[in-house]
Amino acid sequence: MKLGVAAALGALVLSSLYIIFKTGSFPPSLLPRWAGLLANSDANSNFIGPQSCQPCHEEIYRSFIQTAHFRTSQVASHDTIKGSFAEGRNVLKTRNPSVYFKMEQRDDGFYQIGYQRFDEEIRTRSERFDLVTGSGRRGQTYLYWSRNRLFQLPVSYLAERDRWINSPGFTDGEIRFDRLIEPRCLECHATFFSVQEGFEYGNDYLLGVACEKCHGAGSKHVELHSARRAAKSGAFILNPRSLSREKKIAGCALCHSGPLTPKRPVFSYQPGQPLEDYFFQSGPGASAEPDVHGNQVALLRSSRCFVASAKMSCSTCHDVHKEQRNTALLAQKCMQCHQPRDCGTVRRVGERARELCVDCHMPKRTSQAVRISSAAESAAPSLRTHAIRIYPDDAKTVLKGLPLAPE
Repeated sequence: MKLGVAAALGALVLSSLYIIFKTGSFPPSLLPRWAGLLANSDANSNFIGPQSCQPCHEEIYRSFIQTAHFRTSQVASHDTIKGSFAEGRNVLKTRNPSVYFKMEQRDDGFYQIGYQRFDEEIRTRSERFDLVTGSGRRGQTYLYWSRNRLFQLPVSYLAERDRWINSPGFTDGEIRFDRLIEPRCLECHATFFSVQEGFEYGNDYLLGVACEKCHGAGSKHVELHSARRAAKSGAFILNPRSLSREKKIAGCALCHSGPLTPKRPVFSYQPGQPLEDYFFQSGPGASAEPDVHGNQVALLRSSRCFVASAKMSCSTCHDVHKEQRNTALLAQKCMQCHQPRDCGTVRRVGERARELCVDCHMPKRTSQAVRISSAAESAAPSLRTHAIRIYPDDAKTVLKGLPLAPE
């Protein structure tokens, strides 16, 4: 197995202790009820990493390594950390005038330092950026190692503002370095992590959401096809296209259906298997309208497009091998099932409306699950909903100012 490093933005939803300037322990009473399902040292031992796919799948590999999935966890470096360490841009002030944070680049790496003034004394706590979580398209959060455990650093980066912010869920004006990273969070931001009891991680881990997360372990596949390059059919590997709709969606739902409670050891889920065999399903207390952060599958399932189609799945619109952010191009996917002439907006403003399907029918909504506080504001990110519907008010905003089509 190749060694890599991975981490999790899923730490946004962690429960954690409050101990200033001191790494806290994690008492058994606060462990989640699935904490006994951790040891998985023998699972996924045949993972070999995405570089092994490159010789035969060069075009796909080159495209895929540019995606947010691939970059969702990386080793901390000058190239992977998006926040600035330049003087004047490397300080995060808080509402508490006695507390601030500073980001520093040193000879042995990058550090976050918390400063707190007590009368004439200034106390500091410093930890190194070890892992980067998040591709940086929306933002990043950072982790550090401590005795084979991972903890979240208190300062994150928000791309929209291009500045340092308090990590989501951290209270402005407090210095905390004790938020422990749960393995279930890592499961959505890493291909594999060897996990031991006590939330300790072993020496085997694989960066990001890579090829084998969706296609299964690739050692036997690569071994066979390296010897038989002329073979046309892929052996010992899963092609998700061959799966039923529900099994295709299960691979995405592993990370895009909100918090899940494991039935089996973390990182033991195999693509192509029913998700309910590995996780408990949401109970009756689940929200009638899932939050736009993290539960895109439930929102999609509530859509008339999904209900009316026997085949629609996440891959109907998304090609995970490519970075797709152009809503005008994504709107072309709608034309596979819908005729432009049936759209009143097209009749009103003309062909320009063909590019606006996503903006009108999948508008951005403010998350109620994630909140970011700073000295200047308290804000929540806006994410595009996957509940495909008619949103009259949003459509009016999108179409405002567009000239009417000629009679």
